[in-house]
Amino acid sequence: MASNIYAYVTKSPTSGNGLFAKKEVGGGELIVKLARPMIAALDYSRLEDTCANCYASKTASSIRNREYGKAGEQFFKLSACTGCKVVKYCGKVRDKRRVRFSIHGLTDRTKKCQSRAWKRHHKVNCKLFNRIPTRLLSNAVRAILQIRAMEALGTLEEHWHAFAGLESHAEQFSGQHRKYWNETEQVLSLLDQFTQEEMQIRGMAKQDLHGRVLTNSLTLVTAVFDPIGICLDPLVAASNHSCEPNAAIVMDGPELSMRSLRRIAKDEEIFIAYVDTTNPFSYRQQELSSRYFFDCSCRKCRTGSELEMEKDRNKAAVQAAGLEKLKQAKKAGAAEAVTKLEDGLKMCFECGAIGLTEQPYAALRHSLMVNLISSGKYDVGFMQGIKMYCHVEPGIFDESFHPVRVARNWVLLRLICALLADYRYREYMSELMARSGVDFAIVVYHMFQDVVDAVDKSHGRESSLAKSIGEEFEATLDTLDARDAGMKAAYSAARAAQFSKLEQLANTVEM
Repeated sequence: MASNIYAYVTKSPTSGNGLFAKKEVGGGELIVKLARPMIAALDYSRLEDTCANCYASKTASSIRNREYGKAGEQFFKLSACTGCKVVKYCGKVRDKRRVRFSIHGLTDRTKKCQSRAWKRHHKVNCKLFNRIPTRLLSNAVRAILQIRAMEALGTLEEHWHAFAGLESHAEQFSGQHRKYWNETEQVLSLLDQFTQEEMQIRGMAKQDLHGRVLTNSLTLVTAVFDPIGICLDPLVAASNHSCEPNAAIVMDGPELSMRSLRRIAKDEEIFIAYVDTTNPFSYRQQELSSRYFFDCSCRKCRTGSELEMEKDRNKAAVQAAGLEKLKQAKKAGAAEAVTKLEDGLKMCFECGAIGLTEQPYAALRHSLMVNLISSGKYDVGFMQGIKMYCHVEPGIFDESFHPVRVARNWVLLRLICALLADYRYREYMSELMARSGVDFAIVVYHMFQDVVDAVDKSHGRESSLAKSIGEEFEATLDTLDARDAGMKAAYSAARAAQFSKLEQLANTVEM
């Protein structure tokens, strides 16, 4: 399944096994590239709008979630599996005029996605999905069933040894997360009754299968890091955690890549982040302990534990309250989330001791931007995005090519372009440019150049995201009349002054 692997698994001096570099890699280079992870399962909420094979989304037309199975493919139809009606598959085409439906209403691509998933595991699971209420088929249950299906279809052998060597933590999960654990175990037991055999694979009981999936799965994300499910691959799961990681995971549809964030020497251990490493020390430790059952002792945490003891108690209380607002917002609809996030931002602002780049201040702002866009309040979300771009992200991400930073800049760039092109915002943007002195044609040109340069390192030159950005940049050059050497020179000469004005505009955002 792997097209490129420049890493190997061996004993780690920090914890159990680890992943190590086979050769020296520079910052922004490929370490591992998998055609797809061993297993992946969509979140229940994404079963309706996302292809269960290539993970392209029905919400592709939205500014925030726009996705591409291949560069430029924007239109597709999702069709449910005719057997179970649980999972759906896409039929994407480059041009609506080229769509040719069969008598069943499925495009050729739908057939390809459906056929590939069928051969991989769905031919075994389809009947089971049909006998269980969909709401009970959590991503963890469907992931476990995929492993069982691989065994039945004879495709598990190449993964089994590495998978069996992963940590399970079944006892800890069943003790600390009893309600969730018991609910999942009940569903698996119900499936045992349907199949008339106990859920086990090569002597591994369902509890150990369950524990391995929960402990070692990563969040399945889009190219712009919207979470859509879980995925697991034993090779990637071998990488240990650090709050100062030297590598990051990016997704391109089903394709999973690990890319370096800085230079990594030959035989140096490769670390990724299991949690948001910008969160406060105590919050990171609590999250790692409850989900992965270890305490992090990396350099950042050793320093953080000392600082935590001296930290202002009021600041800690505000951070805790802000993180709680963030949790509540994730469970709420967009409109309700905006209110909760604005309350959280206000608390951080009034505290006075929490910097713009500290958490949860930064996360609250980013989540607010996302929910404002989801609510259709593009102009307000745009201003929060400008604040993030100028004053927050440069302080959070040391690398200009950090995948999350590149993805966020791309979302903001698309938002700016949408506002400039939408007649409903023409008066607003004209007034804003007149008042601030910002020429967004120049800003867009340079933001495009920056993102085009960075995405080669963040996601890879051959990724769908890189190709999509490249195509849109070419179209934008024509729109801006920026192919002429004289115009390019003028844009370049104006960069510093225009971005200075953009920062001044960002300063007008309250809180």
